[in-house]
Amino acid sequence: MSAGTGEGDIVGRAAVGYVRFILLSHLRSGTHFLRSSLESHPEIVCQTELFNSNARTLPYPLSTPTAEILDRWGFPPRPAGVRASGFVIHAYHPGSLRAFPRLRPNPAWDDVWDRLAAMPDLRVVALERRDLLRRHLSQLVADRTRRWHAWDPARVDRVTHLGAPPPDDQVGAPRPAPEAIEVDVDRMLVDFEEVEACRRRARERLARRPTLEVAYEELCADYGAVCARVQAFLGVEPRGLTPALAKLERRPLADAIANWRDVRERLRGTRWAGLADQDG
Repeated sequence: MSAGTGEGDIVGRAAVGYVRFILLSHLRSGTHFLRSSLESHPEIVCQTELFNSNARTLPYPLSTPTAEILDRWGFPPRPAGVRASGFVIHAYHPGSLRAFPRLRPNPAWDDVWDRLAAMPDLRVVALERRDLLRRHLSQLVADRTRRWHAWDPARVDRVTHLGAPPPDDQVGAPRPAPEAIEVDVDRMLVDFEEVEACRRRARERLARRPTLEVAYEELCADYGAVCARVQAFLGVEPRGLTPALAKLERRPLADAIANWRDVRERLRGTRWAGLADQDG
């Protein structure tokens, strides 16, 4: 069955009564910082990563059809007060990544991009972390510590969770930073290439859908203004928003990366040379 056709398909359903959107992002790019911020608005629901085949708490098997997931968890009926509802999808979902091969793909969900592209009313909030080096470092630190988030205990229950809420080890203040990490520079460059390729492919697939570009760095620097732009794009009355989690890695690069000099040297002469000019 092609996307957008067939009885029961979310694309062919009557209007759901709210603005449908996706938060398009990538690993370690501030996704849940923005998602939890949006969910502090009483008229916005932003579900987590529906097509993350590596998530431990999915309430459905990996064989569940894409259309059913979109219908039941992505864009289900919502209370009358909800004016915008969506979910997170990372640009590589539901595939895999060469730089992080532990992430398993799920070909059963490969049609998700065609189905999303076929939704004429879908809006796309495209979140991008421009600093690929800090994004890569964040991934390495999370892999080492197994700490992916630092949810605020007072706010974590106000966020929509898919299946079970976050485990206790993902709730509470950030822990002391781990020892400096040795960065595999070849793997780092593969990661940079993959992130850019995934972003480009996702944007091409959704090129005909209204899109708001958001930079993570701008979100951090001017949180209120950027959140106001996103709310206006989603058609809700702008309010002051509050995230439900904290940033995990704040060290200077020279303190966080054991071979910082090697990393800087390898970046010289590449299109990412600007990342090497950061103050270590």
